[in-house]
Order: sequence, then C-alpha cells, then structure tokens
Amino acid sequence: RQNDQSYAGVIPIVITRIIKREPIVIFGDGLQTRDFLFVRDTVNAAIDVALMPGYKGEEVNVGSGREISVNELVNLMLEITAEKDLKIEYHPPRPGDIRRHLADITKIKQLIKFEPKVSIREGLEETIKWYKEKVMA
Repeated sequence: RQNDQSYAGVIPIVITRIIKREPIVIFGDGLQTRDFLFVRDTVNAAIDVALMPGYKGEEVNVGSGREISVNELVNLMLEITAEKDLKIEYHPPRPGDIRRHLADITKIKQLIKFEPKVSIREGLEETIKWYKEKVMA
C-alpha cells in the first residue's frame, strides 16, 4: 500500500501507470534486480524474531531470497492485469541505482525456520486488486 509519489517503489508506480493506461518508465535496461517480500511475510518474520527467546540483538535479513529483474516484474504485472498494449519506455539509469539486490536469508531460516508464504505473483495480484479498489476507485 505504498504510495506512488516521490521516492516510491517500482511496484506502486507501475501499477498506477497500468491502471491509468500510461506508458511504463523503466530506468536503465530493466535487468537490475530486486528482492521483493510481501508485507504479510515481512510482518510475520518480524514478530517471530521478536518472540524468539535468546535472540535479542541478533541481526537478520528479511527478504524472499529470490531476485527478479525489473523487466520480469513489469511483464508479470502486465500479465496479471491483462494489459498487453502499454508502451514501455526505457530512460537513462538513475545515478546511484544498484544493479542487484538479493537478501541472504540463511540466518533467519536457521533461527526461526522462516520461509516466505506469499509468492511474487500472489503478492502482486493482491496488491493490484487493492490499488484498483481503494486507490483508483
């Protein structure tokens, strides 16, 4: 439910553009990757870590442990929304943008047996539905 304003993430920006039928802008070649985790999985992981006795002060990465390129992400959102004709514009990369982001979730898996429950597709389907019903209504 992140907004699509300044400093927003790629998911709310692209969803908003798809719903408004505006061209999708990708900075760089779209091969840069990100590790997305649905908010429910993030919250459950945080609660589980907080409730584990003996791990106070431990640092863990919370993520999906899987990376997806921006191109793949955009194509998946277009597939979910059944939008095939929207233009994708490639703009120069933004200064300081990282090429790859992938969380090493080995430690949290060991500590609390963490496994993401919501796939990227399921999370996008739920998020897109929410945006259509709440934000764009």
